[in-house]
Amino acid sequence: MAGSADSPGSLTATHISWILLLIYYSRSRSTTPAQGREILGIVTQTGLEEEALVVRLLIYLVRCWDGVKPPPSSLDQLCHTLRACLLSAPDSDSTHHLAQVECLIGWLRAQWAQALETAGARSYPSFTPWLHGVFETSIQYLVAMEEEGIPDMTDRKIDKRSPLGIAVRRMALAYDDLDKISQIKVLERNARAWCRGDADAQFSKAEASGSGDISLPTRMQVFDEYQRARHRGDYSATKEQLHRFFDYAPPAGPRGAILAQRSKLHHHALLNLAGFQIEMEEWALAEMTLKEAITLARTEKDEQCLSMCNSLNRRLEAAANQLATEDGRRIPVAGPSTPWRPAERSMQRGRLYADDLWDASRAAREGSDVLQITTEVQRLVRLPLPASLTKPQGPSPVVKPGSAIPSGDPQRTMITQDAVRPWATAAYLSSRMGDVRSARRYRRLAREEPYRDRPALREADELVMRLQEAYALAEEGKYDDGLELMLDTNLLKRMSLADYRKWTKVIYQVLHLRARRAGALQAARRISVLACGKEEMPEGEEGIDQHLLSLYAVGRAFADANEGPRAMEPLLQLLQDARDCSHLVLYRRGTVLLARVLAVNMGLEKVGCEMMDDVMPELLADHNLERRAESSYAYARVLLAASPRKTAPEAHLAKRAISWLLSARSDLQKVAEAPPALLPVLNLLARLYHILDDITRRDEVSEEYLDVKSKIDVLQSGRGGDVRAVKEAAAKTDTTVLRSGESAGPLPEAEDLRDGDDNAICLPLWEELIATVGAKIAADA
Repeated sequence: MAGSADSPGSLTATHISWILLLIYYSRSRSTTPAQGREILGIVTQTGLEEEALVVRLLIYLVRCWDGVKPPPSSLDQLCHTLRACLLSAPDSDSTHHLAQVECLIGWLRAQWAQALETAGARSYPSFTPWLHGVFETSIQYLVAMEEEGIPDMTDRKIDKRSPLGIAVRRMALAYDDLDKISQIKVLERNARAWCRGDADAQFSKAEASGSGDISLPTRMQVFDEYQRARHRGDYSATKEQLHRFFDYAPPAGPRGAILAQRSKLHHHALLNLAGFQIEMEEWALAEMTLKEAITLARTEKDEQCLSMCNSLNRRLEAAANQLATEDGRRIPVAGPSTPWRPAERSMQRGRLYADDLWDASRAAREGSDVLQITTEVQRLVRLPLPASLTKPQGPSPVVKPGSAIPSGDPQRTMITQDAVRPWATAAYLSSRMGDVRSARRYRRLAREEPYRDRPALREADELVMRLQEAYALAEEGKYDDGLELMLDTNLLKRMSLADYRKWTKVIYQVLHLRARRAGALQAARRISVLACGKEEMPEGEEGIDQHLLSLYAVGRAFADANEGPRAMEPLLQLLQDARDCSHLVLYRRGTVLLARVLAVNMGLEKVGCEMMDDVMPELLADHNLERRAESSYAYARVLLAASPRKTAPEAHLAKRAISWLLSARSDLQKVAEAPPALLPVLNLLARLYHILDDITRRDEVSEEYLDVKSKIDVLQSGRGGDVRAVKEAAAKTDTTVLRSGESAGPLPEAEDLRDGDDNAICLPLWEELIATVGAKIAADA
């Protein structure tokens, strides 16, 4: 039959062994008592009685036939991988499980011993009947789907249309086509070499296939299989191939010896093993492996490997710091006192390495000064700093809603051709400082400029930039565009499992943002549990973001409770830490909240207005519509607090406040159809129109308030009934003050823009959306 010796359609000792294991699997599913069971003429005293072992054996066979596992080079190799697979089941260390696995391996060895017990001319009568019995028995265990109603069939037989059933039938056809005189002898000779583990039969490509493939040494082929398995995300196969590599690894020899070249691959494999263990979060094992790799690299004087070991060691230390933070230790804000510097080898101008870019992003997440890091990166590549990326300093004039500050256009200059491209990292740093325009320009440069001989780096940068763009679109209210950007088929095909985890996290963040803004709290909780196992999905990235956001949450809680003095301490600490690490987005949000506390809760209206004037130009340039609306609403409250008459502010102040409220309403209408945050904006807007005696606009806003409230009530109650009834009930209870001049009291205090009832039930729209995206994630896993 045509095909190479490694294809499923060819007869090799490996495929015959898999058929033997398939027969053993089918007999294990039989209702016949396990003790003293005879399979192919050999009695086994202990079969696979545990369901977990039977399932693991089936998984092993499917992965072998699908090509996930490479063909073993010998019978010993097959027994080794089979034992490792079966003992990965739960409670696999029990004596009973070990006995069953060893019984299976002993039976497999006994089958090959029985087939090859004679030699020379007398071998033909022994090997051929045995092989004929193997295929005849395997065919007996195939059954069609429509025959599954027959008793004692489905518990031990295999559907002949399944992948395993098709494979068995192909093997049987290949056996029928064999020349029973010449080809059987060749098959037997190859099987003997395979069972003995002869060096000539190990890990070599089929020379008779005419494919022209280059034969590789044993360990290099194993290492190649490891790299392929890791890229496709098969961590079980990855670990297995690494263990295979070290099983065949020779001892390290002195420099210049014959084995020196082979031992060099050994410490590079140790380096890969350490990286794999870090990815699997096996920190202690990774540290031990890395120390051994460093020792061997120093023995070999391999400077490249030492450099990579140091790079990996920095990642290990970063993971340790993150674990300490999760255990409750507060992240120290590095700020300008401990400036970030690249590695010593990168201090020359125009030279930057990929590890330096990773370290720059890590330092920004962990509390170093982002502006200083950006300046240092741009200094090394002689890249001009955009004018908008500066620390907040000095007052800024009050601007009208909708205006924005133009950003400088980054340019590519003086970068050596062999240096890495810093544009993706520069885009990330710009995004952290809230400069979305510069981030977009950096991403455009990254896609325009060629990555010379660095396709892997280009793919990694493209993934990072795609995730940033998708979430930025979601913050602008363009959720579908963001999801479409991430669900690109070409992007999914290039991702490793580590990249896939990042991709999945951003997918959930986009869905959670959309649900929270729409007031679908139950859907938001479900998405959060799927994403991180918690009912509340943390905002921002891990690291310094969580520390700053926790300070903001405490200050916000005190402000909403009219506890102005108690809100001062966390807010002042937030401003100091955010300023030290140049986290300008949270610095501006903290400034807005502090200005509101000073003006509304503590009577310092003038100070509050000055603080708002300092940050409003940058806030109006924010792409996040929710944050922009929050700032506009807060500014309107601060302006009204500055009025001497609290119940009826002056007309000019009311008109200025209305302009900011209209801007907030416009932004909130873009983030969701009926966001809960829109209610206090409309409430205050209707009151101001009432004070100005603009009855027509007051009634229009009141109607809009009723429409939004009715939609929120329907969403949070899960009812799909008469919206008019809900609207009428709300009009009787909640909106009398909007229409009655006599009932118009003082302007409300700071209102809590909560999402709604904790017992809210999401609509089928959200159920369908979560199910659709979840199915997409599961299909691509």
